[in-house]
Amino acid sequence: MLLRTVTKFFTRLRETGPQSDGELLQRFLVERNEAAFDVLVRRHSAMVLRVCQRVLQQRQDAEDAFQATFIVLARKAPSISKQDSLASWLHGVAYRIALKARTTAGRRRSHEKRAGELASVHDASGEHGGTMSRELGSVLDEELQHLPEKYRTPLLLCYFEGKTNQEAAQQLGWPMGTIATRLSQGRELLRQRLSRRGLAYSASGLSAVLVQDAATAAVPPTLVASTIKGAALLAVGHTAPTGLLTAEAVAQAETALASMTAHQWKLAAALCLAFLSLGSAATALAWLATPNQLARTTASDETLGFALPRHGHTGPVACTAFSADGRLLASGSTDGTVKLWRVDGDGDGVQFTLPVGAAVNALALSRDGRTLAAAHGRTVQLWDLPSLRLRHKLEHLEPVTCLAFRADGGTLAAGCGSLDVVMQPKPGYGVHEWDTRTGEKKSSQQAHHRQGVCALVYAANGTLNTGGADYASTEEERKLLEIAGIRFVALACSPDGSRLAFTRDRKSGDAFPVHLLERSKSANHNGVIYGHKDDLVRAVAFSPDGKLLASASTKVMVWNLAENRKQVNFSPGSTPVSALAFSADGQRIAVAVGMDIQLWDVATGQWRRTLAGHSRPPGG
Repeated sequence: MLLRTVTKFFTRLRETGPQSDGELLQRFLVERNEAAFDVLVRRHSAMVLRVCQRVLQQRQDAEDAFQATFIVLARKAPSISKQDSLASWLHGVAYRIALKARTTAGRRRSHEKRAGELASVHDASGEHGGTMSRELGSVLDEELQHLPEKYRTPLLLCYFEGKTNQEAAQQLGWPMGTIATRLSQGRELLRQRLSRRGLAYSASGLSAVLVQDAATAAVPPTLVASTIKGAALLAVGHTAPTGLLTAEAVAQAETALASMTAHQWKLAAALCLAFLSLGSAATALAWLATPNQLARTTASDETLGFALPRHGHTGPVACTAFSADGRLLASGSTDGTVKLWRVDGDGDGVQFTLPVGAAVNALALSRDGRTLAAAHGRTVQLWDLPSLRLRHKLEHLEPVTCLAFRADGGTLAAGCGSLDVVMQPKPGYGVHEWDTRTGEKKSSQQAHHRQGVCALVYAANGTLNTGGADYASTEEERKLLEIAGIRFVALACSPDGSRLAFTRDRKSGDAFPVHLLERSKSANHNGVIYGHKDDLVRAVAFSPDGKLLASASTKVMVWNLAENRKQVNFSPGSTPVSALAFSADGQRIAVAVGMDIQLWDVATGQWRRTLAGHSRPPGG
């Protein structure tokens, strides 16, 4: 029964999936859900392949560019700000990759020669009698890139992807009237731009060509399947097996990614110069460098962090961490950044942004506040906060799931593994410790968890405690879990290492329970907390003294473990909570909701304030 339920869930997601591209991207980024990525690729595959075919004459060249486009999507998904306009983003990426491939192969024509050829394939009335020619399609793709996104996106969805107005409206979250208006305005703008290129089309004639072209689009199933699997593997740092992705596709993707990174750094440098000229960086640095924690410093050319006051995340927040004195809150996001917030006063705003460059999945702040560790994929970056410099990059054998500093800040531990049940321990699953000053590895040890290490905590005496959610109440349940590959959604380890709290992706009765394990008693559950009935429990966290446990779905509940009762509960909003963190004194809790972070009072359940993302209102 359990296996059948799991199979139906993933089949349903693969076949239908959420209507929003943004929701699918978040599931892929936060949960590494390959089924969500599958839906995205299949949804946009025909449009992407047709773009590549219109620019490139050879079938294999077009398929290489197709694969490269979705590799870039898998790798750059954290930095896509308008996630529900994914068709527009993919069209631009595919067009630029195909153009670059054509240049490399020596097949690019000059603008003048192409325009002359285009004029010769049309009759005196300017109407096209058949499917779209490759030359016309290439010009259309070029001109679409010059349209405002609010017009380009519905044109791509309704004409290049063949969606109805209602389907496009549902996917974008726009009213039907808005879709109709922008389609009409977009067609007219496109027709005018084509006319200036010597291609005279009536509105109905242009619509007919676009519709006919969409109807002819077909993508080989084997190409789609290999692209999905290969790109998903590359996104988490693995090497795609031979036969999934072509070497040319991978090379084209790397070139495109390098170009995007260079553009982002140029923009960041320009912003830095602008802020430095206004004195913003100096002001922020003066705040962060407090006498008790951080040495006073000034910005330099080697500083990689940059001050961006009051600009929040543009992607979902995946992890948070408080400094020991409670003045600083760090947040890591799928947008590829870590942001440092001042939370000791009445104001709210980002004091610094650290450009990690990939989706951040784990964070830790040293107790002295001088070092921050951020994990993405199989890499951990160590940042020196006084100077905002990247101190070290530490590499793993498996994706990093959790981080912890020893009390003196001189040692960092990183847990590796997966939340998916595996039959046997894998090489690289375990704990690695580094010297934070030199970046040298101090030790590595295999942990006795079939799912790798999912939680870490250093006890006061320096002992490192680890947690893995590969526990089951019965041997029969364990076997079912291993066969079905049930995913454990969240796990936390108490500060003294004596307790584990974890959640799964399935109901028990009418609720989503939180399981408590006293490690000194037995390897089976000895406590279950029921309370969440609205959604999966996606985050759990112990208070610093271990007396409280917070659990979160779309609601947050704080449990008093000593008295075996619920202390308080509150609702941050309709969006599921992705991360929780207690302040060092246990009086506040940071709740990550979408792109924002909310601060709540633990004793009363009262909202204090919202640290808002740049692209949405506070509490949105």
